[in-house]
Amino acid sequence: MLLKANFQEAAESAQEPHGFLEKMNGVLHRFLPSGMFVAATFLWFEHGQPVVRLSNAGLPYPYRASKRRAEVR
Repeated sequence: MLLKANFQEAAESAQEPHGFLEKMNGVLHRFLPSGMFVAATFLWFEHGQPVVRLSNAGLPYPYRASKRRAEVR
């Protein structure tokens, strides 16, 4: 429940994907036990725009610019 509440609060004030993940990192750092980590991929869809932005936290890159495609593993 704590994670869900913090996720909703951060999402409401987010202006961009990496800002959202930075805010969540700060929240989680205060509450998670030492040695426990969270990984996430965050997709940002802009209403009315043909744009999708992606940010990662704690994961390898799922998109390779040289291949211009997402990789599913």
